[in-house]
Amino acid sequence: MIKLCVFDFDSTLMDGETIAFFGQAVGKMDEISAITKRAMAGELDFYESLKERVKFLKGVEVAKIEQIAHSLPFIKGAEQIIKYLKEKGLIANFVIPKTMTDIKASEYFQNFFDPEKSDFLKEKERMGKTICQSTLQNNTGIVKKYWLPFLKDRFLCELTKNDLIAFIEHLQNSKEIMNITKKTIVCTGFKV
Repeated sequence: MIKLCVFDFDSTLMDGETIAFFGQAVGKMDEISAITKRAMAGELDFYESLKERVKFLKGVEVAKIEQIAHSLPFIKGAEQIIKYLKEKGLIANFVIPKTMTDIKASEYFQNFFDPEKSDFLKEKERMGKTICQSTLQNNTGIVKKYWLPFLKDRFLCELTKNDLIAFIEHLQNSKEIMNITKKTIVCTGFKV
């Protein structure tokens, strides 16, 4: 029995890369696609490749982006699988967050455990699931005490695997924090 079905969007449900279709509006689809291929091959860092691709979109009107977004082509079979999953009650909507370039990491982490601001918690509630208030408060406290000083004013897209490794190493080297607490701190951040 299927209980949860999660899909990526680009090249999974949608036939192609969204940003390449946006690039088509300014005649830069080929250039953007070439950068995407290099990033997927590991030749470029994701964040750097995203910055390079987004540069091509400078000056594109928001209305044009919205028009393109509403007409992106589904990959063969995607509409049928979505219809099937909706019939089974598994899909209520699509969650499309702001781009990672718009979101301060500290704001995102703080809001993740806030029932008023968290899309994740709102979706859980809509599905009839709840998270204990004391768990939310505990996780919020951990985020504020340990993760926010680490995140500072950086954007979500700026966080790298090496940053997270450095954070974990910092916790491991700390004599003030017990090992069980270190694991809880790391797990709390990774839930986000």
